[in-house]
Amino acid sequence: MAETKGREITVSQDRLSQGGHILYTYSDHEKYLRNATNFIEEGIQLGHGIIFVDSQHNQQLIWKYLLKNGIEQEDIDSIVFKNVENFYRKTAADTSYHFAKVLQEVGGHKIVRTWGVADTDVLDEQELYLYEEDCNRHVKDKGIISVCVFNAQKLSTKTCIRLLESHDYYMTDSQIVPTQIYRTNQYEVPSIVEQINIEKSAEEDLIRSEQLSFAGQLAAGICHEIRNPLTTIKGFFQFIKEMDHKEEKYFDVIDEELNRIEKITTELLLLAKPNSESRSKQNLVELVENVQMLLSTQAVLKEISIETIFLDEELIIDCDVSKIKQVLINLIKNAIEVMDRGTITITAKRSGNMALLSIADEGPGMSQEHIQKIGEPFFTTKEKGTGLGLIICLNIIKNHNGKMNIESELGEGTTFKVSLPLVQ
Repeated sequence: MAETKGREITVSQDRLSQGGHILYTYSDHEKYLRNATNFIEEGIQLGHGIIFVDSQHNQQLIWKYLLKNGIEQEDIDSIVFKNVENFYRKTAADTSYHFAKVLQEVGGHKIVRTWGVADTDVLDEQELYLYEEDCNRHVKDKGIISVCVFNAQKLSTKTCIRLLESHDYYMTDSQIVPTQIYRTNQYEVPSIVEQINIEKSAEEDLIRSEQLSFAGQLAAGICHEIRNPLTTIKGFFQFIKEMDHKEEKYFDVIDEELNRIEKITTELLLLAKPNSESRSKQNLVELVENVQMLLSTQAVLKEISIETIFLDEELIIDCDVSKIKQVLINLIKNAIEVMDRGTITITAKRSGNMALLSIADEGPGMSQEHIQKIGEPFFTTKEKGTGLGLIICLNIIKNHNGKMNIESELGEGTTFKVSLPLVQ
């Protein structure tokens, strides 16, 4: 609905499927007309009932836009157009009653969308607030997509802020965004702590989503890892049953394979479990070894070996185990994906009060231009990538008071270097 290049339409039926109340303050009349036209076109395409409240002059201009854009006259005739001069009443209650009667004119539609230019000459400020609050309840109860339009040049900041309390989206001539001011429980002042919690929750949701994605991608490799020891156990067990005397060495092989299955399933469950802020002292060397075991099958399938060089056998860090493992999985998996064969070298050592970890691949490398874009949302060199994985890694390392650097040259491979503080 907000204007974009071409004739793109941006109100999402799925996102507003439960009804949405949108406050639109426009500054440019031509952009306003195009946005209103897009709003109507989208409604026609989705089979929505449409109510449009504006001046007769604007309605005539929008009719011309719709016909020019190829909308059939029959579809235009199905729209309920109302003149703004006759729509509003002196009180919020009477206006709401009139609005409910108009809604009956678009019966038979599962979803209704309304576009209404506010008339502040008829409704005074207090009645306007009451009407918008009542309209907001109506929108949610009936699942209506409703746009309430105000001239930005005539709307005071105070009034705009008050109106945002009864709208869950805010729109300008060029964009539409969910408003963080909208809350079902009102606060006298904006809550900084609440906003921090909202942002933190969103970040945790993104990390959780990426973890589940990792778990799904690892599933095939994990199944292969488990199937191999199970085949060994089954073979030895059948062999033992047919023997007249028992051999202890066979029991040792079975025990070893069962322990391997236990380790693999433990690692997968740890990755898939919900996030927590629980941190504990862990040996970075052991975390690397555990992740290496998880990804070894994927590497072998591409004729890739994962070599580790531990210059110090004990590098104790204070960390969230699942998140640090997620970083390791992401970086090693990325290295596997960019290589056809060769060696991934993982080096870990101590440097002063920091643990230094490097993961070097023998892939095609990256240009300096690409390196500068690493960390930007949705920038990726992979055909089906999103770029979010590395952003999550950067955030996790940053939250652990660490740093992550990238070194790469075209044709020379890429090295990711991570530094994390050691426990003193």
